[in-house]
Amino acid sequence: MPSMPQTYMIFDPTNPEFAGGAKSDGSADAAPALHDALKAAGEAAAVYAFNSCIVQFPPGRFLFNGANGISSFLIPPGVTVQGSYQAPIDHGKGDGSINDQNPSDGTVFLIAVNAGNETDTFCQMSSNSSIRGISFQWLNQDPLLNYPFAIGPPMEVLQALMTGTIMHGPPSGSGDITAQVPVSPINDILIENIELVNASLGIDLTGVGRHTVRNVVGQAITLGLRIDYCLDTGRLEEVHFGISWSGPHSRFALLMLESSTAFLIRGTDSQMITNCSANGYLLGMRIEKTVIRGGNVPNCLVQGLQITNCPYGVRIDIGDPFAGHQFTNFSFNRAAPGQSAQPGAAVVIGETFDSHVRFSGGVITGSSPAFQIDGTGEVLIADCTLNDTHPDPTVFSVTCNGGSLTVIRSQFLRTTSHVFLGPGVAKAILASNLEPNSASFAVCNQMSGSEGVTYVIQTGNNLPPFTISACPASLG
Repeated sequence: MPSMPQTYMIFDPTNPEFAGGAKSDGSADAAPALHDALKAAGEAAAVYAFNSCIVQFPPGRFLFNGANGISSFLIPPGVTVQGSYQAPIDHGKGDGSINDQNPSDGTVFLIAVNAGNETDTFCQMSSNSSIRGISFQWLNQDPLLNYPFAIGPPMEVLQALMTGTIMHGPPSGSGDITAQVPVSPINDILIENIELVNASLGIDLTGVGRHTVRNVVGQAITLGLRIDYCLDTGRLEEVHFGISWSGPHSRFALLMLESSTAFLIRGTDSQMITNCSANGYLLGMRIEKTVIRGGNVPNCLVQGLQITNCPYGVRIDIGDPFAGHQFTNFSFNRAAPGQSAQPGAAVVIGETFDSHVRFSGGVITGSSPAFQIDGTGEVLIADCTLNDTHPDPTVFSVTCNGGSLTVIRSQFLRTTSHVFLGPGVAKAILASNLEPNSASFAVCNQMSGSEGVTYVIQTGNNLPPFTISACPASLG
């Protein structure tokens, strides 16, 4: 082995020294060659060149069909698996032929393993590992079967997190191993310039701290991306899941509208999400309680989120009690009711939400209600435009049944049914809002307060003048 390299150590899986070399025409299983190349790169990274070892795939179509008993691969610490794509890739035809995209302009992994088995993640990451520049395509994907995640941590890590057997060392001086506590076992991974043509499950970041996921596109049929038990800041940048590959009328797209989620956020510390999007899912983003024993509470900073053609845009069930969540410069756009058979709402604040969340500088089109608020926490809506539409006057743009609500400097484009304040609302501040298409700012106030709780409506400088309108007869 050479001494410490000055630049990088490149390991080419097509080199015959690695199990005869991976064939770039898709004619033979490439898994043995990749396995041997990763082994050599991992050994070099551990001794000579940490974070300087690259398993470099040339352009080509590389088959993974399990013919040699290998259905997944693990990237060792300090190693990068790299394909030829240097920018985001999109091979979507949009014509229903999601299983026949046939990309051939760069590095493509053709995957035909683990149908019906969702426990063996195809590409498994270690700390300080990365994967870049590859298009993943599953051959003959059956949307009714379960498949594993395309990229994520090893299964043994997930199992250890679920059982609490991932351990940090004993407390200083105690020597008591029973006092150990679970910690995130993987940190500092990079996933970049990746296309997931028709994955069932996309990317899993459970137990992965300080992750960076950047320039990822694809049509993940069941779930695009999952985050849980991230014990340090994670970053998602330019991650886009949608129906461009199959088109809106394929069986894949119809299944996605029935039950799929693009982004599932659970336990995470200060998750940064920038310029991401979801198109054609039942639910664009969900923030919910961790499923990891001893897991953390999520705190998300979301900027530039676009949700399109999803019956439900964002659902929030939990938030860090101190940091909460923040959404800025967002766009949630859904076809007007009547064009979709399913009900929906752009933003749903669940009954269990007791933290605080801010929405500022956003536009909501089509979905009614724009905000459905059922929790006991605090919700701030500022500098937003709500262009929701619904023929039923009992469906309000902002429907608040609990907690505290502030709506300021926002524009309502409906002619009626702007804000509903239910009996469980403790406080509401409505100030400096604009409703240009009607004579009054229509608010149905049914706040009753409770023992020890007061409620206030601050009218501010709403335009037109603020009025408490009569509630629709069906509301009493």
